[in-house]
Amino acid sequence: MRQLVLYATPAPGKPIHITGKEYHYLIKVLRLKPGDSLDIRIPGGTLVPGIVLEVTGKSAVILLSDNGETEKTGGVGAAELTVPVCGIWLFQWLAKGQKMDTIIRYAAETGVESIVPVAGEFSVAKDTGSGKMERWERIVREARQQSGSPVDTQLLHPHTATEAISCWQRAAGTVSSRSFVLTEKTAPSSTGLHTGLEEKPRRVAIAVGPEGGISPAEMNLLQSGGFQPVHFRTNVLRTETAALYGIAAVQIILSEYDSWHGNV
Repeated sequence: MRQLVLYATPAPGKPIHITGKEYHYLIKVLRLKPGDSLDIRIPGGTLVPGIVLEVTGKSAVILLSDNGETEKTGGVGAAELTVPVCGIWLFQWLAKGQKMDTIIRYAAETGVESIVPVAGEFSVAKDTGSGKMERWERIVREARQQSGSPVDTQLLHPHTATEAISCWQRAAGTVSSRSFVLTEKTAPSSTGLHTGLEEKPRRVAIAVGPEGGISPAEMNLLQSGGFQPVHFRTNVLRTETAALYGIAAVQIILSEYDSWHGNV
């Protein structure tokens, strides 16, 4: 189910003028014409039906057909997608080249709550200027629109490892939460995901290293901050594969919680 994502709440009953990349998405990708209906995701996650009123060479005008008061199960396209059972935070050590773009796209597409790039000791990539942040934010938006994700994925500015741990501790707050760091090798303190998720937390953090891995000093910081090492007994995974693998594993385990709980 494709959707148009708005990051500002439109005024009730007021037409919305769409230009730039959003216009291209509506007209060139979705091929909408005046009179066509579409699903619109507004801030807060609500999905509302809209209609295209006008299309010109550079802009389009749309209107929310019910002033934005539709229930979250509304919309005009396919059935509304389910909000994930927990909020996942991905702490991704900066990867080089286009790998970071791929990771951010996958994370937004799968409904990750927050993506926190981490400038790690072994990260080859260091450039995180405004241009790169703008591109990543665009990737998040495009992934949400393509996938129909109901989650308002937030992309934070790059953090150091120490800042990332503090950021997570603030986000976890008093909510039931668990945090994991994916490792290439089994560590004495490693845990299985089923065991780590047995209490069905409301928020989960996953830390994933770059191509060169997470430095010993950073690993110690993470473990001191409550991150438990997790080693998947599979082939060696690239950093972009490991991130998606970890997100999917947590989501599947928690979405099937009632069927396995008590049999671990």
